[in-house]
Amino acid sequence: MNLKMVIVINLDLDHCELASLPDAIGNFSKLNTLNLMHNNITELPESIGNLSTLKHLYLSNNNFTRLLDTIGYLKEMRSLPGSIGNLTRLYELNLNHNQLENLPETIGNLKDLERLNLKRNRLTSVPDSLGNLSKLKRLQLENNEIATLPDSLIGLNELPSLEGNNFTSVPPVLERLYKKIYGSDPQNYFKKSSTFGYKSSSSE
Repeated sequence: MNLKMVIVINLDLDHCELASLPDAIGNFSKLNTLNLMHNNITELPESIGNLSTLKHLYLSNNNFTRLLDTIGYLKEMRSLPGSIGNLTRLYELNLNHNQLENLPETIGNLKDLERLNLKRNRLTSVPDSLGNLSKLKRLQLENNEIATLPDSLIGLNELPSLEGNNFTSVPPVLERLYKKIYGSDPQNYFKKSSTFGYKSSSSE
């Protein structure tokens, strides 16, 4: 009898009403894409850190409150696990619409990351290590509770999307990042937006 091993590359579990994932998910060692959107998952098993070839991880519209450190071996959701820093081949991470309150410093290990979606969470700050993600083409931080940004974000090469946070003024690092990217002072660029507490004048 000729038995062949099935290798799973893409796993789509969107809209499956899942409340959790089994530890066995970590056995899919060749997984490239894992789609867990629109479920009721509150946390990931530590074995998620075994998915060393994972490139696309979609986690939006769940109920994550924390992420395990082992997702840092993805390289780690109220927080992400430090092990998310082990998922060093990841170049897209979508955590939109969860309940994350913080991010692990190990997220800065994901240096191939090009798209990071953290919209609609409960973040009050971002870690210094986020500035290590120089390949980011899109950083979405809209609709959180962020009021300040670390100076380390000067290491980015694109301006983050920040609408719907708690800024009362423009973080100095944003002005310096604008000048780094565009080669000129931002002048009134940021003052055109209510994102940083400015109100448009009716006389303008």
